[in-house]
Amino acid sequence: MTEKTSCQFCGTHLEFDVENANQFIECPSCGKQTRLLLPPVSKPVSQTIPKAEVRLGFFKPMRTCGDCGFEISKRAVFCPKCGGFNTVPFSLVWRVVCLVMLCFTLLGLLGLIINEVVKALGS
Repeated sequence: MTEKTSCQFCGTHLEFDVENANQFIECPSCGKQTRLLLPPVSKPVSQTIPKAEVRLGFFKPMRTCGDCGFEISKRAVFCPKCGGFNTVPFSLVWRVVCLVMLCFTLLGLLGLIINEVVKALGS
Protein backbone atom coordinates (compact mmCIF):
# COMPACT_ATOMS: atom_id res chain seq x y z
CA MET A 1 0.00 0.00 0.00
CA THR A 2 1.37 3.42 -0.91
CA GLU A 3 0.96 6.70 0.95
CA LYS A 4 1.63 10.29 -0.06
CA THR A 5 3.61 12.91 1.81
CA SER A 6 5.61 16.00 0.99
CA CYS A 7 9.23 17.03 1.57
CA GLN A 8 9.58 19.04 4.79
CA PHE A 9 11.96 21.47 3.03
CA CYS A 10 10.72 22.07 -0.51
CA GLY A 11 7.17 20.64 -0.42
CA THR A 12 7.67 18.19 -3.30
CA HIS A 13 5.01 15.46 -3.27
CA LEU A 14 6.45 12.01 -2.59
CA GLU A 15 4.88 8.54 -2.73
CA PHE A 16 6.18 5.66 -0.60
CA ASP A 17 5.25 2.20 0.65
CA VAL A 18 3.75 2.09 4.15
CA GLU A 19 6.57 -0.24 5.25
CA ASN A 20 9.04 2.64 4.68
CA ALA A 21 7.20 5.07 6.98
CA ASN A 22 9.35 7.17 9.36
CA GLN A 23 12.50 6.48 7.36
CA PHE A 24 14.70 9.21 5.95
CA ILE A 25 15.27 9.52 2.21
CA GLU A 26 17.01 12.05 0.01
CA CYS A 27 14.45 14.31 -1.66
CA PRO A 28 14.71 14.05 -5.47
CA SER A 29 14.09 17.81 -5.86
CA CYS A 30 16.16 19.56 -3.18
CA GLY A 31 18.53 16.72 -2.19
CA LYS A 32 17.94 17.16 1.57
CA GLN A 33 17.15 14.33 3.98
CA THR A 34 13.40 14.21 4.59
CA ARG A 35 11.32 11.84 6.70
CA LEU A 36 8.51 9.82 5.17
CA LEU A 37 5.60 10.66 7.48
CA LEU A 38 2.20 9.00 7.46
CA PRO A 39 -0.74 11.42 7.24
CA PRO A 40 -2.64 11.92 10.53
CA VAL A 41 -5.67 9.72 11.08
CA SER A 42 -8.81 11.79 11.61
CA LYS A 43 -11.42 10.68 14.17
CA PRO A 44 -14.96 10.02 12.98
CA VAL A 45 -17.40 12.74 14.01
CA SER A 46 -19.33 10.38 16.29
CA GLN A 47 -16.26 9.78 18.51
CA THR A 48 -15.50 13.42 19.26
CA ILE A 49 -16.52 14.81 22.65
CA PRO A 50 -18.76 17.89 22.57
CA LYS A 51 -17.30 20.90 24.42
CA ALA A 52 -20.24 21.02 26.82
CA GLU A 53 -19.38 17.55 28.15
CA VAL A 54 -15.71 18.27 28.82
CA ARG A 55 -15.13 18.53 32.55
CA LEU A 56 -11.94 19.58 34.29
CA GLY A 57 -11.73 17.12 37.17
CA PHE A 58 -14.17 18.09 39.93
CA PHE A 59 -14.71 21.60 38.52
CA LYS A 60 -18.00 21.91 36.65
CA PRO A 61 -18.42 25.24 34.86
CA MET A 62 -22.14 24.62 34.32
CA ARG A 63 -25.27 24.32 36.53
CA THR A 64 -28.94 23.72 35.86
CA CYS A 65 -31.57 26.45 35.64
CA GLY A 66 -34.01 26.37 38.57
CA ASP A 67 -37.00 27.06 36.30
CA CYS A 68 -36.53 24.91 33.20
CA GLY A 69 -33.62 22.57 34.04
CA PHE A 70 -31.50 23.79 31.10
CA GLU A 71 -27.72 23.65 31.65
CA ILE A 72 -26.32 27.19 32.02
CA SER A 73 -23.06 28.79 33.12
CA LYS A 74 -22.43 29.10 36.85
CA ARG A 75 -22.05 32.86 36.38
CA ALA A 76 -25.27 33.37 34.40
CA VAL A 77 -27.92 35.52 36.06
CA PHE A 78 -30.63 34.86 33.45
CA CYS A 79 -31.31 31.57 31.66
CA PRO A 80 -30.83 31.95 27.87
CA LYS A 81 -33.59 29.41 27.20
CA CYS A 82 -36.46 30.50 29.46
CA GLY A 83 -35.25 33.92 30.62
CA GLY A 84 -35.72 32.93 34.25
CA PHE A 85 -33.76 34.74 36.96
CA ASN A 86 -31.14 32.57 38.62
CA THR A 87 -29.75 33.74 41.92
CA VAL A 88 -26.10 34.62 42.18
CA PRO A 89 -24.24 32.05 44.30
CA PHE A 90 -23.62 33.17 47.89
CA SER A 91 -19.88 32.48 47.59
CA LEU A 92 -19.62 35.02 44.76
CA VAL A 93 -21.48 37.67 46.80
CA TRP A 94 -19.27 36.96 49.82
CA ARG A 95 -16.10 37.36 47.74
CA VAL A 96 -17.27 40.72 46.40
CA VAL A 97 -18.17 41.97 49.89
CA CYS A 98 -14.76 40.91 51.25
CA LEU A 99 -12.97 42.56 48.33
CA VAL A 100 -14.83 45.85 48.87
CA MET A 101 -14.04 45.78 52.60
CA LEU A 102 -10.37 45.10 51.85
CA CYS A 103 -10.25 48.05 49.41
CA PHE A 104 -11.76 50.43 52.00
CA THR A 105 -9.31 49.21 54.65
CA LEU A 106 -6.33 49.73 52.35
CA LEU A 107 -7.56 53.20 51.37
CA GLY A 108 -7.98 54.10 55.06
CA LEU A 109 -4.45 52.92 55.87
CA LEU A 110 -3.08 54.84 52.89
CA GLY A 111 -4.89 57.97 54.12
CA LEU A 112 -3.37 57.56 57.59
CA ILE A 113 0.13 57.15 56.17
CA ILE A 114 -0.25 60.21 53.95
CA ASN A 115 -1.63 62.23 56.91
CA GLU A 116 1.37 61.26 59.08
CA VAL A 117 3.83 62.17 56.30
CA VAL A 118 2.17 65.57 55.82
CA LYS A 119 2.30 66.22 59.60
CA ALA A 120 5.99 65.26 59.75
CA LEU A 121 6.90 67.51 56.82
CA GLY A 122 4.75 70.40 58.10
CA SER A 123 6.37 70.65 61.52
